Amino acid sequence: MARPILDALREFTWPRDVNGYRLWDSGKRVVASGAMQENYNPLERHPNLFGQFAGIPQTPVGVLEFITKFGALTMDGLQSQGEEVASAIEAAKSMASLVRAVEAKKPKLPPQSRSIHLTMQTGDTAVAGSLKLVPATLLDAMWLQLAEALSGGSTIRRCAQCDAWFPAGGSLGRRQDAKFCSDEHRILFNSRKRKSAGP
Repeated sequence: MARPILDALREFTWPRDVNGYRLWDSGKRVVASGAMQENYNPLERHPNLFGQFAGIPQTPVGVLEFITKFGALTMDGLQSQGEEVASAIEAAKSMASLVRAVEAKKPKLPPQSRSIHLTMQTGDTAVAGSLKLVPATLLDAMWLQLAEALSGGSTIRRCAQCDAWFPAGGSLGRRQDAKFCSDEHRILFNSRKRKSAGP
């Protein structure tokens, strides 16, 4: 059976400035450094992007580092005035409180009411499958990714290498017994472990 959220996440593309970003307005905003943007699929490359965002240092530099790697969070962030740091930190705190509660298997989750915006895209022809719903922004996509992880039966864990939250098992998670958010981090962890053990 098709899962509409998974389809929406697969179709999501987002721009990021290849010249990077900088803090502006006394650290209150993050703005793009140049006009050169590339579109990419952040959720295809980072199946635990919500966990990385929820775990950012809740500082202007933490927001800047995340945006530099993945792009602006909202439509406002794509404009010349840039992303508001205080709003980004508030969103990360909100996501972190929910993920922390799920990780701790608390019987009652913190109350949250979140609007997630989807964009309807149509294909070139009016045939079945040419209509798609995709997240409107990167922040919407990360909330949807978290919703899919939780509704799809994933367990939320912390990576043994980078300490980021990630979904294990379920519809978009790694294996149920996974200890790492990616194969790259599993290999890096085991390589460092072998080096520290010595010959």
